[in-house]
Amino acid sequence: MEICIGKSIRKVLMAVTVMAVLLNTFVMPSLVEAYGPSTMFKPSTGVPAPGALYARAMQASNGKMYATFEQYTTGVSVFPIYESANNGQSWTKVGDVKDTHKGVGMRWEPQLYELPQPIGNMPAGTLLCAGLVLPYDRSFCEIDLYKSNDSGRNWSFVSTIAVGKVATPGNDPVWEPFLLVDNNKLICYYSDERDSAYSQKLVHQTTTDGINWGSVVNDVAISNQRPGMVEVAKMPNGNYIMTYEIVGTGGAYYKISSNPESWNAKDAGTCFDSKGSSPYCVVMNGTVILSSAGNNNLYTNTNNGTGGWTQISCVIGSCYSRCLVPLSNGRLFVIGAGWNGSGLNSVTYGDMAGPVGPATSTPTKVTNTPTPTKVTNTPTPTKVTIAPTSTPTPTVSTGDLNKDGVINMADVILLANVFNSTRGDSKFVDGYDLNRDGVINMADVIFIAGKFNTTVKNI
Repeated sequence: MEICIGKSIRKVLMAVTVMAVLLNTFVMPSLVEAYGPSTMFKPSTGVPAPGALYARAMQASNGKMYATFEQYTTGVSVFPIYESANNGQSWTKVGDVKDTHKGVGMRWEPQLYELPQPIGNMPAGTLLCAGLVLPYDRSFCEIDLYKSNDSGRNWSFVSTIAVGKVATPGNDPVWEPFLLVDNNKLICYYSDERDSAYSQKLVHQTTTDGINWGSVVNDVAISNQRPGMVEVAKMPNGNYIMTYEIVGTGGAYYKISSNPESWNAKDAGTCFDSKGSSPYCVVMNGTVILSSAGNNNLYTNTNNGTGGWTQISCVIGSCYSRCLVPLSNGRLFVIGAGWNGSGLNSVTYGDMAGPVGPATSTPTKVTNTPTPTKVTNTPTPTKVTIAPTSTPTPTVSTGDLNKDGVINMADVILLANVFNSTRGDSKFVDGYDLNRDGVINMADVIFIAGKFNTTVKNI
């Protein structure tokens, strides 16, 4: 009898341990206390308007976050670098990206990025900053690339990506870089006015070493229109979504491609906010999230960018090029720096609950928006049709997820990888939904914990 009692106690203790591990790793992050709106930077009285603009942030692979923005001054401009070690709750200034190449100032449109793999002699984990260099008379402009190997403290010039002329619309400038690595290449997307056939177009160039850049490739090029402010994100199905504004037609747009270097440049894409501008896009927990300056809310979609979109409220209201960062703790970080006007902007930020899948992607649900309209170069828009989705056939599971005949830590790890996913989410595995309620959550954890270290006969 004592032996049986001892085995029972060990089984219960093991079950409790399993639940504690999963709670600590996957559930507790969703219970993190929200913060914001908070202020990262407030310009001093007397500096040129707008004081600050175009804020950007990122989270590195080591969990630390970095942020920067346009900082307006009467001296030589720099991109200030701020660091956070607590998922964006508090920030400390740690460095500056200085224009050591031309000496006229890092002035506009900074973009931060961490290399996920080596590019040339730059190892994985290298921090990059691309931005627009120009003097105060705007007589020329260029997009330069800088790198840091000491967590943003010091930065060194890497290369010039693109060179424009006078930095005013209509005078052949380049603007608004965005960085992405794919297929062992570093891609820089940007806005380009240098082609006389177009008012402005979106293009990209690639490099395998960070120094030598390939030829210009058109991504969105439409007569008499000005697409700009490009962002790109990879979706759960492997396709890529690109967001941008179109000045002329008006609105914020997106389009989708299986290849981040091929976008059908004549396709104007789909308008998701007819009054929008300066959009941003990210993907987290299988959900595509879009921001637009035309709406305080965010747009979400759980079907890889096809079909309808749902609006959710945002911790930071609409502003010029609001930036989104999915955090490793399962929450969404948002940062903005006001509008390009005559006043002085502060840089504000906050976090909010991130979407966890189709059935639970409502941190603060506002309304359902109709399916966006596909825009073409013809006067009549094309209607987007949504293919019906099929419901998976239920299967019976014993809790032995890997079918090795025993319920143990291997099954716990499999469950942990899809924790908080719901039916229809790209991560969802029907056989792991042990209680058949359409979501993989603590109920399924308890199911496994109750059978932990038992052997089963799989059918």
